[in-house]
Amino acid sequence: MFELHKMKDGNSILICQMDDNHLINFIKLLCRKINQSTQILENSNFKGSVIFQALNPTLSKGIKEKAEAQIRYATSTISPYVLEATLRGLNITELLQSAFQRTEQMPSINTFLPLLLSPNINDDDYEDDEEKENFLPIQDEWSNY
Repeated sequence: MFELHKMKDGNSILICQMDDNHLINFIKLLCRKINQSTQILENSNFKGSVIFQALNPTLSKGIKEKAEAQIRYATSTISPYVLEATLRGLNITELLQSAFQRTEQMPSINTFLPLLLSPNINDDDYEDDEEKENFLPIQDEWSNY
């Protein structure tokens, strides 16, 4: 919210200084960019057309890369604007739901990920168990407080 927003005329203002219409219009612009880029990437004619890609390899690659870059830019840029709009009580929920195409928690990508990140309870098979017996914890200056 205290980040700078660069306007069309080249001047910059703080995001928290933008008026409500300007703030909502910029969020709409970013949401449109996300929607357009997502449609390009998901469009079956573009994605699945071997003929199009064979005839236009540079064009098809360029379109995909530009769409991916636009999504990265818009999603990394939108957060302070959304925070400011939320603080002001502006209703932007439908814009965001439409742009990000979801209204609920995303399903787990990998059901095994929590198992990989959890500490191993059974560590009897580790070779460094002998070293643990001789291990002395390092005491720092804060441990006495």
